[in-house]
Amino acid sequence: MATKKGADNLMMILAAVLVIIAGATAYLLSLYGKQAPTFEQTITQMESQQESTEPETIEEDLETTDFSNLDAELSEIEKELGETSEQE
Repeated sequence: MATKKGADNLMMILAAVLVIIAGATAYLLSLYGKQAPTFEQTITQMESQQESTEPETIEEDLETTDFSNLDAELSEIEKELGETSEQE
């Protein structure tokens, strides 16, 4: 009887660990899908603007373009340049 109870406890522990691992994996995958666009993606979006020179079209392009992440890459480059100049 003692081995059956020990086996049941082991199965419950394994099931709990598997549920925790599955939950953590799902959470991490959901975070991965919400990453901010990269610098290259932002540039590609900016380059894919309409070719019209009408003011309304230009305003529409400006409103749909997200400039919020544009300087993130530049600050990383400045940081790296600062680190390399300090090493020299």
